[in-house]
Parts: sequence; C-alpha cells; structure tokens
Amino acid sequence: ENMLGEHQPLSSLPLHPRIISAAAKAGYRQVGSVLTCSGLGLARATRLSPLAVDRLQMAASRSIISEDRAVTASKLYDGLSSDPRWGRLSTGCLALDRALRGGVVVP
Repeated sequence: ENMLGEHQPLSSLPLHPRIISAAAKAGYRQVGSVLTCSGLGLARATRLSPLAVDRLQMAASRSIISEDRAVTASKLYDGLSSDPRWGRLSTGCLALDRALRGGVVVP
C-alpha cells in the first residue's frame, strides 16, 4: 500500500513560497520526492539552508500521516493496536523498508 499523500504536490504544503519554489526548480514537485532524499542532498540541490530543508521534510512527512493515526512500536508491542494492516513496522528508512518488503514483521 502506498503512503497516502506521497503524490501530493509540494505546492499544497503550508510552507513559505521561497521554499516551494526552490524545491520545484530543483525538480522536486511531489511530497514523496523530498522524503526519499537526504537532507544534505536536498540542501545541495535546492540551495536551501539546513533549517529550510528540515521544515520542508517535516511538512512533507506531516502531510502523509497524522500523529493520531500513527501506530508506534510501543503500541504494537503492548498489543494496543489491533489494526490488521500493521503487519510490518517501518524502519523509518525507505530503502531499508523496501529491502525488507515493507519493514520488520510484527508478530
């Protein structure tokens, strides 16, 4: 299952237009594209400050999933989540999650 908002345009994020413009000029137009790039890579490509890159990535990640819907490792371990969709726990690293076919298996 794809992340809900990864194809959402960056222009929809609540950010300063300068940040959106710099990202677009560097070829980043969707939320998912800034989340799969390192902060250093984004800073180099966009010429944004590390603080602006952090704001961009935080806004992008918040647009994909809200905290009230997030299932933490602690909730899974304690058995507080009975949602059957959570059969795997993300590592937080897209490349590693892909290699693990979605994350670490949760019993």
